Amino acid sequence: HIELTFHKAIKRQQRYNSAAGNNRTRSVVFLDDGGLPNEKKMILKCLHPFLDESPVSFVAASNRAFDAANANRMVTLYRSRLTDKDLYHLAVACLGLENISLDAESKIVVQAICCGLSKVVLNWNSDKWGKFFHYRDFIH
Repeated sequence: HIELTFHKAIKRQQRYNSAAGNNRTRSVVFLDDGGLPNEKKMILKCLHPFLDESPVSFVAASNRAFDAANANRMVTLYRSRLTDKDLYHLAVACLGLENISLDAESKIVVQAICCGLSKVVLNWNSDKWGKFFHYRDFIH
């Protein structure tokens, strides 16, 4: 499916490039949970030609680092652990309350949700679970 998605994006990019006056539009292939495939199966090896030379952009979100063969073909951004303040602002925005003045009780509830999530994420980073971040689940 990954290769088919790239081929479709390349065809779309070719249409964009041939459109009169349209040289700013860029096709992007987005791979969510790119770190989930078992590294030993080399499922992502099909990315290599597309990462080496491709007219389309590629973005992958992953909870784990990619293997060296893929990582050497891309830029890696690492997101550090969110602070309690970061989580609080994220929660308020997800609830659609960023433009509303919260009363003290509501603030306590939101802070408790954030505190609970922090504890769960910290427990996930134990030897039993390995390093795994789930802030995205907090948004959904």
